Amino acid sequence: MRFKAKRYATLEQVRAWVSDERKRHTETENLKPASSAQLVANAALSLLNPTCYLLKRQLDTQAETFEEEGGFTERLYRIRTANRNKPN
Repeated sequence: MRFKAKRYATLEQVRAWVSDERKRHTETENLKPASSAQLVANAALSLLNPTCYLLKRQLDTQAETFEEEGGFTERLYRIRTANRNKPN
């Protein structure tokens, strides 16, 4: 949740977060520090969730457009036919 709240945009920001989390875990919780690999894996999973959501939305939109307008070849055929039928 702390990672998601930051809304990082660069790899450097994620690296800094991993470093800060390791320090925070050691200092405030007085526990064995979390490994960098664990923190990076959690960050990657946190980034994958919105990515999968956005990809699903994109695929749904493309499927809807395909159903309504057809594929590339169908649209190209309609345009070429319309151009051929235009009076000069």
